[in-house]
Amino acid sequence: METHTLSPFQQKLFDVFKDTISFLEKHKLRYFVCGGTLLGIIRHKGFIPWDDDIDIYMYREDYNRLFELKEELQKEGYRFQSIDDENYYLSFGKIIDTHSTIWEKERFECLTGVYIDIFPIDRFSYDDRQMVKNQIKGRRLFRRYQTTIRKTPAKQMFKYLYQFRFPTFYIALRTKLLKNTRAKYLSSFLKFEKAFTDNRGDKCVSLTTAKGCIFACEWFDNMEQGVFEGMSIKIPKGWHQYLSCLYGDYMTLPPEEKRVSGHPSVYVNLEERLSLQEVKQRLGIKE
Repeated sequence: METHTLSPFQQKLFDVFKDTISFLEKHKLRYFVCGGTLLGIIRHKGFIPWDDDIDIYMYREDYNRLFELKEELQKEGYRFQSIDDENYYLSFGKIIDTHSTIWEKERFECLTGVYIDIFPIDRFSYDDRQMVKNQIKGRRLFRRYQTTIRKTPAKQMFKYLYQFRFPTFYIALRTKLLKNTRAKYLSSFLKFEKAFTDNRGDKCVSLTTAKGCIFACEWFDNMEQGVFEGMSIKIPKGWHQYLSCLYGDYMTLPPEEKRVSGHPSVYVNLEERLSLQEVKQRLGIKE
């Protein structure tokens, strides 16, 4: 594949990636580059040219350990942002650079910085079909929670009705009327997330992403060396099986019209950490 020059954003992201790997290895936390990042290593030896994020899997126990190391991470200029943070709208965590500012989606009033996505994966030993059902239910429960933190003007609520999205309308209305709605739906999701895995077995899954994809734990049992933008990095020995499961024919490039970033942002600042109010002022958005 052809090489390309990193954009300023990709260069900053690469620096955050190096620091993240250093932190995880320093604290002996298991991690696996995954998704588009692993695909980029195999197909491009670095970033997919039009990509602008980095993905890492961690087994649930290591993911929880990372959560416990929040204060250590902050000493190094980073933060672990997760579902426990107010208005955070994703089911997985991010390691963010605290000297930068990103506002990804206007409908969610949550700022990040240049970040690494950290996805928890869970082992299980029961039937694959049941696990896929669990994935579908987990996604549904989390989307309900997302509705409680999404900005929902009256016009959008009426749109839910026109589209016959009555459960979404009900949750949005309940959120406006009752103070405990967010806590209620978050609790429902967290309770399900905790219960759905038995933490045993030879298969694993990401609960709310990669719907329908069941991974063999043996794909991640052993590591080999890969190259990412000139940096040597450990990758799972089962990368071929994993990428085939996720993407099918992963070496074939998508059509040119689909070679675009999947992560558009409202605001990006690679050098400053701003508050949401400051970002809105710079964008000329009135409260």
